[in-house]
Amino acid sequence: MKESVQTLIYVVVAVVCAAFAYGAYTQSQPNTLSDFVKVGEEFYPDFDNPTAAKSLEIFEYDENLATISRFKIEYEDGVWRIPSHHNYPAEAKEELYKVAASLVGVKREALAGRLANSHRRYGVVDPLTEDMTVLKGRGQRIKLTDADGNLLVDYIIGKHPQENDRLYYLRRPDEEETYLVELKLDNISTKFADWIDPDLLQLNSSDLTLLSQQDAKIKMVPVGAGRVMPEKVAEEVITLDKENSQWKLEGLTDDKKELKSTAVNTITTALAGLEYEGVRRKPGGLTGDLKIDQELLPPGVSLQEVIRFLSGGLLPQLQDKGYTVLLDSQGNPQKVEDLQFEIHGEGGEMVVGTRDGLKYYLHFGKTFRGTRRQIQVGDTGTATEDEDASLTDAPDETGEADEDESSEKEDPQNPTSLSRYLMVRVAFDPSLVPGRPTKPTEPKALPPSQDPGEPAIAQRPNAKPTKQQMDQYQADLERYEEDLKTFETKLDGLREEAAEMNQRFADWYYLVSNESYDKLKFTRDEIVQLKSDKPASPPAGMPQGGFPGGGFPGGGLPGGLNFGPSGN
Repeated sequence: MKESVQTLIYVVVAVVCAAFAYGAYTQSQPNTLSDFVKVGEEFYPDFDNPTAAKSLEIFEYDENLATISRFKIEYEDGVWRIPSHHNYPAEAKEELYKVAASLVGVKREALAGRLANSHRRYGVVDPLTEDMTVLKGRGQRIKLTDADGNLLVDYIIGKHPQENDRLYYLRRPDEEETYLVELKLDNISTKFADWIDPDLLQLNSSDLTLLSQQDAKIKMVPVGAGRVMPEKVAEEVITLDKENSQWKLEGLTDDKKELKSTAVNTITTALAGLEYEGVRRKPGGLTGDLKIDQELLPPGVSLQEVIRFLSGGLLPQLQDKGYTVLLDSQGNPQKVEDLQFEIHGEGGEMVVGTRDGLKYYLHFGKTFRGTRRQIQVGDTGTATEDEDASLTDAPDETGEADEDESSEKEDPQNPTSLSRYLMVRVAFDPSLVPGRPTKPTEPKALPPSQDPGEPAIAQRPNAKPTKQQMDQYQADLERYEEDLKTFETKLDGLREEAAEMNQRFADWYYLVSNESYDKLKFTRDEIVQLKSDKPASPPAGMPQGGFPGGGFPGGGLPGGLNFGPSGN
């Protein structure tokens, strides 16, 4: 009996082990040949036209911060914009077509895994998964849609196999299978700077002809009903202009001092290389030239109502970024028509002129410290702000910290840096454009000669210019009129360019690094130095005192060039 029981136990154990072995075998093997039938096929065979893509959306998961970042660029109302960054215009919109082209015709090269339990190993876990326990192995998800919102492609892109930078693990979000694919992902980026032209002013240092720095002193003046408004009472201005390729400092009258060229070069180089790192949408109610849009003020309101109206919306929003609205009027205004406004930044103003007649007005606000993402869009994360703020909006309370409000401890995984708000406007100044033709002077009759030896015709008091003189004048006048017409056409083009540039800046605060700002700020003492007592250095290769021996080799001048009594 005992032997029978023991034998039965052995049989049961053997059957169970066989069942486990068979199950493990079947799980490790493809169920059928159909598992491999998709190999060699395209993921999205209907997507064959990159220009059909009108929206790109990228999702990434930061394992260090356990946060999901979203980047989107889309075509709407004839403009490419970045909704994830305050709907800022995408200036490098051609990059989208490069990305779309790289995603056309992607094929399943080989099957890497069939089941969901392999997703983490291959790095193709959906970054949007709601399973917060999955902290590793999330991939980059990329979606393209057409103008009607129809899906063109949707991929989760994972790791490289064995350091091969052309092969990726990849899967569709609606499939569990992971495949090896070949991709050219050089152009896919979620960096804001890669989708814009970070060169803010787009100018060359050699084209600069005017530099002016202005710092105002402000005081509060009464405007009635117990209210006060800031007014500019003094202003320190430092102006440099270029004349005959040389910079000159206005008001420099001390003969013992001169402009420090190295300091000016530092400023002009910083201007030419000024890049912005982030954007914020300006509140509604400002015109392109940073004046308060008085057309938005309700008609028939009193001065006190206008002040209260502005104080409840626009003014606090500007103050939040370090800007004060100044009264640009004399004395105490008594009615709405007397109110004139201008914007003053606590970081001062700078005027930059170019030989193309473009005059940039740079208004610097307060500092802002934040991470790269916070500098780009603010503390609100993925801000959309599809609609402009209005005069009645509440202050922009985003919790943005300035230099004095930065956190005590720096996160090494997400470092912060200091930037500064900047508002820009552009105007056209034709006086900065060189080459205006000069009108020729009409020839006049010569005054009567006082020399009795001159011919009688020279003695005539009413002598007229000669025909040759008048013919030359007419020819010069026609040339002048033609040149002037050409010049005026050039000015019209430059005037349009200035208007386009101003439109580019009209809706935005920009954030530039505070390091760049420091290079632009200067005092008179910093750009002026005492003149050197040393004589000017001779040209390269020329020894002090001229040629050796005081002249040409052998003394004197070469034969045939001797000047003197015998050298006629």
